Amino acid sequence: MTTTSKANIDAALDDYEHDADEESRIPEASPDEGAWDGRLTRIAVAFPGVFRGPLDKPRAFQFLEPGGKCIDCGDTSHQAHLKCSKDKIGRYVGPEADHLADLRAGGWLAKTKEARDRAQRQVEVDLIRGTNGSKDRPGGFPEYKQITTARLKGMWRGELRFGPENLQEIERAEMRDETGRLREAVRDGMSDVAAVIREAMAERPGK
Repeated sequence: MTTTSKANIDAALDDYEHDADEESRIPEASPDEGAWDGRLTRIAVAFPGVFRGPLDKPRAFQFLEPGGKCIDCGDTSHQAHLKCSKDKIGRYVGPEADHLADLRAGGWLAKTKEARDRAQRQVEVDLIRGTNGSKDRPGGFPEYKQITTARLKGMWRGELRFGPENLQEIERAEMRDETGRLREAVRDGMSDVAAVIREAMAERPGK
């Protein structure tokens, strides 16, 4: 059995470039795989979240948390590897380039302006709601606090109890239910139209 050295693994990885200042903007992204050099980008998260599984088992959903182990290599300096890299003009390209841009825009990536803005919004929400306590309610509202990894896992416990395949089956069942409801709505609507037409025809004087 052969093993790949950490040096060789690192040679195929890039770190996501954090903001140097407050004015940094989200790099453009392109899913164009033809321009992708095959390198991966390491990301560190600022908030816990549900993420796709490791690259070798993408359907085995994982929970990412700040400072937690990377789902792909176990290092704690980052939490996942994305299939994308920066090209010569500064765009991120590759199969997961758009996903990287979405994570950035949502404030998930550590040490970015979007993550700082998200944290500030949470502070403002906590002040407005009295999350951390007030004169009238010293205990505050713990349920309004920023979600933790433990709480997130609790929320997903039912869906993931029988593994990621069960979650996919739930999603398929919901899609079937929505399709069924749409079909029924169309059928009921057409039935009403048919009834109106029949009544109109019945009221027409005979020739």
